[in-house]
Amino acid sequence: MWNEMGEAAGVCDKLMTSTTSGIRSSEKEERQETFGRNYVEPPPLTPFWRFCLDALEDPTLQFLIVAAIVSLLVGSIFEAKCLGYLDGIAILVAVMVVVFVGAAQEAAKQVLLLLPYSRYRS
Repeated sequence: MWNEMGEAAGVCDKLMTSTTSGIRSSEKEERQETFGRNYVEPPPLTPFWRFCLDALEDPTLQFLIVAAIVSLLVGSIFEAKCLGYLDGIAILVAVMVVVFVGAAQEAAKQVLLLLPYSRYRS
């Protein structure tokens, strides 16, 4: 495509500019109307719940969830008087904390990656 356009000279002719002087600031408005703005729309944000689901794909967390369910069942059936189900609840709370912290880190990373796009919005 570069050769089809006539390399640098051909591209400059099509863009009505020069390789030595560029464009004047007074031409900015007219050129934006002619060629459009030099702006790329940022990708859509991933929702927080999606990061949570992604975090739950970790085999260690899946194992802990199964262990928590077993502990809840065994604790509530056989050790109901001793509050044996609390171990299962504690495991589930720990898994939730890990999932939310991991998802929050991924969401923060996403926002930081999209910051350069926000500079060119105006």
